[in-house]
Amino acid sequence: MTFFEPILLSIFVTASASFVVFFTAIIFAFLFTNYNIPVKWLWETLFMLPIVLSPMVIGFLLVKLFGRTGLIGTFLYEQLNISFMFTVTAAVMAAIVVAFPLMYQAAKAGFLAVPESYVEVTKQYTNNPIDLLRYTYIPAARYGLISGFTLSFARGLGEFGATLMFAGNIPGVTLTMPTAIYTAFEKGEDLTAWMYVMISVIISALFLYVLTYADKRKHAA
Repeated sequence: MTFFEPILLSIFVTASASFVVFFTAIIFAFLFTNYNIPVKWLWETLFMLPIVLSPMVIGFLLVKLFGRTGLIGTFLYEQLNISFMFTVTAAVMAAIVVAFPLMYQAAKAGFLAVPESYVEVTKQYTNNPIDLLRYTYIPAARYGLISGFTLSFARGLGEFGATLMFAGNIPGVTLTMPTAIYTAFEKGEDLTAWMYVMISVIISALFLYVLTYADKRKHAA
């Protein structure tokens, strides 16, 4: 394993998770702000739980759901020969779970702030939900969506607990930057740990700058 592998893997895992989170959160936020969804409170409680749950609890639940002997994992492994544990896919799944609430919350807040007059103008031409989302909600809430994406990306990049339990820290396979820091620290390789820490700090600082810029633009708009 080279020094850069955990960095590249972290970026790949986080980018993959952020892509899924961005689009699914926008879709759910649009549906939940515009339609009467049955037991909406229950769904939203489930969406937001990862914010308050310990990452280790999330990792435990992922193992019990998608592990080889898990509720869903048993079927996937026995019937389709699919196993997620200790794979890059498991790391992506863990990042999706912890990052989704932040993106969903930002998208929902942005959509609720869209003036009704904007929506009514669009409805004069089309009542297609996809068109409403594409031409009204997303453009009007774009800075909120950028903030949500930035926060969710940063959260996914820093994910440790759920990833460690579900994906493990296999060098060259599932070793991301946070787990690489943990592994280097355990081995007494402080210099390596410090280098990963500094790279993490620099990337996080860049995302905070983007977040601040998006927030300023949102209030200026």
